[in-house]
Amino acid sequence: SFVVLRYVFGVVCLALVLLALRPEWPKTRREFGHIVVAGLLMHGLQLSGTHAAQSYGLSVGVTALILAAQPLLTAAIASRWMRERLTPAQWTGVAVGLAGVALVVWHKFDLHDLGNLGLAGALFGLASVTVGTLYQRAFCPHANLWSGAFIQFTASLVLVAPIAWKFALQDYQRERISTFLDPSQDAKGAGYQQIQARITVGSGGLWGKGFRSEEHTSELQSHHDLVC
Repeated sequence: SFVVLRYVFGVVCLALVLLALRPEWPKTRREFGHIVVAGLLMHGLQLSGTHAAQSYGLSVGVTALILAAQPLLTAAIASRWMRERLTPAQWTGVAVGLAGVALVVWHKFDLHDLGNLGLAGALFGLASVTVGTLYQRAFCPHANLWSGAFIQFTASLVLVAPIAWKFALQDYQRERISTFLDPSQDAKGAGYQQIQARITVGSGGLWGKGFRSEEHTSELQSHHDLVC
């Protein structure tokens, strides 16, 4: 669920940036498709794998260290199979970055909970972001940063949201979201307070009608989720 909120926040922020900057969009469907595939690998599958790893008990330190190996893995693959030569300074930079992450997370490095499922999730996330990085470099290297990120975040949201709804949320959480979106489905139960709030705001307008001059009164429940 936190992954979904991250994508929603990212999409909203990027939408505002796009309105302000009006950047270039993909010119062809082929380019658009490549951007979507790269985004699903780098964002959707990578974050899903790492969050699943932590839900299975893998420590934050181990997860972070595994993902920190991504630049090193990407550089090795690019050097071996994509005929890209890295200078000694670039290799040194990759190694220093990995050492820096290890220095930051060493106190959270716990091997006691190194289970197979947690390790598999982290390695899946590492593989996804590595393949996604190489895929984007090969098929859409000139994509605009802002429009490309918006497309990738939106595609990842479409992928992850149904999975989170089905497997990450409890029944009561799904009920609360459904009631928030459509309180009329349980007007005398879970949706009662929201309906009353809408009636109150709708009848009073922006500034209200003054103290004790309301036309609509109701008996509020003592326990509810309404934040006034």
